[in-house]
Amino acid sequence: MNNINFINHKPHRMTSVLLLAFASGLPIMLIISMLQAWLTEAGLAVTTIGFFSLVQQPYAYKFLWAPLFDRFSLPFLDHRRAWVFVMQLAIIVMLIVMAMIDPKTNPELMWGAALLAAIFSSTQDISSDAYRTELLPDSERGLGSSFYLIGYRIAMLTSGAFALGFAAHYSFRAAYLLMAGFMCIGIIGTLSAPKLKTNKQRPEKIILAFIEPIKEFMSRPRCLWILLVIIFYKFGDAFTLSLSTTFLLRGVHFSLVDLAFINKVGGLLATILGGVVGGIIMTRVRLFSSLMLFGIFQTITNLGYMLLAIVGKSYVVMAFVVIAENFFGGMGTIAFLAFLMALCDQRYTATQFAVFSAIDSIGRIFIGPLAGFMVAHIGWVHFYFWAFIAGIPSLIFLLFIKTYIDKLTINTKNA
Repeated sequence: MNNINFINHKPHRMTSVLLLAFASGLPIMLIISMLQAWLTEAGLAVTTIGFFSLVQQPYAYKFLWAPLFDRFSLPFLDHRRAWVFVMQLAIIVMLIVMAMIDPKTNPELMWGAALLAAIFSSTQDISSDAYRTELLPDSERGLGSSFYLIGYRIAMLTSGAFALGFAAHYSFRAAYLLMAGFMCIGIIGTLSAPKLKTNKQRPEKIILAFIEPIKEFMSRPRCLWILLVIIFYKFGDAFTLSLSTTFLLRGVHFSLVDLAFINKVGGLLATILGGVVGGIIMTRVRLFSSLMLFGIFQTITNLGYMLLAIVGKSYVVMAFVVIAENFFGGMGTIAFLAFLMALCDQRYTATQFAVFSAIDSIGRIFIGPLAGFMVAHIGWVHFYFWAFIAGIPSLIFLLFIKTYIDKLTINTKNA
């Protein structure tokens, strides 16, 4: 009987993950690069445009208010989907508001609207990530992460390249209104998604909602090793990609057209394909083995950029390097997402997933200045060698928590 239920409900769960991932990925480009293009076309000063980058901050600090969504629920749908639904409606409203504002005459008003859109978007992510974590059984987390990656990337392509092309033919206002309409895909996904069981043993007081998730995690064996894996698992990958556009343009002298077709489009397709292949493999391979195997692959492919720096401008080498790095990087991403989901205590899913995501972002936030300094002093070849070295520590740290990961997945299956 359990097998019959599994077969019947698995496609429904994957479709829900895909649609909710689309809703999570769509607003980001509209708040970052698409808005930047609109401000540039409107003739705003570079300093003003740079100030607009601050509206991204809610994505980095969403863990600060995530405990509220473990504690409080709304009287419709279920604990997670209700908050996702409300945030999606708020995002649609803010995209329409942004469409109605002239950034040239009211830049302050546009900044405020974009900030609110970022707050609602990051808050949607809190509940959406928690919902996905609670929805997927351990055996489906790898494949579910693949569907999440696909939906998220398609959304970024829709609100990035497609929306920009639409704006070029019509207007930015029309593009934002169209994207507000596309957010309805997420609403359909939310309303049609499977209902979760009632969240048990939610924190009784607000203060406990902030304290208990951290206390619970710190009480686990080898919690410091787990934190090190979270920080460094994608560190080498982030190191490699931190200046990849500058390297391809200035280091080996490819054109913007080359980047658009090979690095952006080719890289996107390779990431999606890597996520799909990785998800399929994870249905047959245990979590620790997937993390180690995909981690080794994504670390080795960092050497491809060093090879390109040595060879120089070569379309064949560039295509191979970009596709390989994004393919295996996609595999590493879905294993890592499955790992974060497995780490979450079901009582504090929203808080712990948000905290783990924030810890993961530490390396990427501070790596840019360090990468620029290294390239200036040791050159591209040596820089990418050290990017390869930067991916090794996480593989060593993984060995220290192998037993814990194995027990974690077994306990999840038995829960």
